[in-house]
Amino acid sequence: MKRRYTFFSALVWLALFCSTVFAGAQESKPTAAKSVSYNTGTYFIKNKGQWDDSVRYLARRNGMDMWVLPRAFVYDVYKLRAVAGAQSSLDPMPVTGFEREGHVFRMNFLGASISSDRGTDRRAEYHNYFIGNDSAKWASHVPLYNTIELEHLYPGISAVVYDDNGSPRYDLVIQPDADPTM
Repeated sequence: MKRRYTFFSALVWLALFCSTVFAGAQESKPTAAKSVSYNTGTYFIKNKGQWDDSVRYLARRNGMDMWVLPRAFVYDVYKLRAVAGAQSSLDPMPVTGFEREGHVFRMNFLGASISSDRGTDRRAEYHNYFIGNDSAKWASHVPLYNTIELEHLYPGISAVVYDDNGSPRYDLVIQPDADPTM
């Protein structure tokens, strides 16, 4: 029985490997149903109730979360370290977890009004958040944006937040009649 299982496992792995190699060699044409992308830059996830009401957007990169609030940005910079745990009686591999360490920085726009916001350059994909058993707290089809704008932080001044080579960046856009010396 064990020999048959080993042979079957090897056959499955060989089939998976060959299908991966040959699939990569074939020319593929994009289709409407194929809209998968893997974090090719910083994108902003809109808050549709999956987080605290004070959060407008979240940008998440390896080692950093950037929370966008009405008058502030909160940067959570961290690193994860794998930690080996105890063995399970059902699984001979050790259970592994992570320790997280880092720093949180908050950048406030002093004297700013509560801004309105809008996402621009919407991405084709979306996120779903099914957290807990209360379906009222679930959020589905949560839009993702490449750029967001915090409008009217100050009279005639807005902030545009976007990706700059893998890091979030913001620019203050000052209208010609605005007073930037506030």
